[in-house]
Amino acid sequence: MAQTLLSQTSPELSGTPLLEVHDLGVSFNGLSAVNGLSLSLMPGEVRVLIGANGAGKTTTMDLISGKTKATNGTIRFKGRDITNWTPNQIARAGIGRKFQIPSVFKDLTVAENMQVALCFNPSVFGNLRQCLRRKDRAQIHEILSRVGLEAMSDRPARLLSHGQTQWLEIGMVLAQNPDLVLLDEPTAGMTVQETRKTADIINALRGQHTILVVEHDMTFVRDICHVITVMHQGKKLAEGTVDEIETNPAVLEAYLGG
Repeated sequence: MAQTLLSQTSPELSGTPLLEVHDLGVSFNGLSAVNGLSLSLMPGEVRVLIGANGAGKTTTMDLISGKTKATNGTIRFKGRDITNWTPNQIARAGIGRKFQIPSVFKDLTVAENMQVALCFNPSVFGNLRQCLRRKDRAQIHEILSRVGLEAMSDRPARLLSHGQTQWLEIGMVLAQNPDLVLLDEPTAGMTVQETRKTADIINALRGQHTILVVEHDMTFVRDICHVITVMHQGKKLAEGTVDEIETNPAVLEAYLGG
């Protein structure tokens, strides 16, 4: 359970970084949203970005996923420079993203949503017609089991709770089998019970995917992360374990409020 992970020491990760961000920056109308950010993620790591509103966390996600173009710096993924690639190119390279607001097909069933995500035909109904192979059904069942929605496979997505809709979108990202998963505030609007289950889902993915999470809920952050990177005014303010961050004077002043 997530609660038992609170006291566990994060495993040491070694090897070549999966993602390397160096001196990354972007400005909007002369205002720097991200300014000189550098960080690296090891394969299998769960990293959390925290910071006050406007610190540059979501913009960092936008830069990594190609939604926003960098004005300076580089992003390297699996050793390749992917700076300013298009979102489609970045997705095909192995980076999947879940946005803060879920985007699912409300009138399709849970399984049909997964089927759309699993296949790559740009036509939704083309996907539904073409991707009915036995191994696809098995993969859909496996992923739905991992996110706790296997019993709701035939239920229209519009009937899901907010938390269940968030889990469905996580499942849709996993269907693309990305090496790096970007999760932007995955527990936003969730109940305490749904938040705990989301932590369990992410911890079950630990080591199978590298995961970068933007989050505000520090209890949830403590449950899931290896390392926290704190952003402030577009820059990296601090980086370390939960205990290190929670006792860092600069962080206490800028974000955690003492």
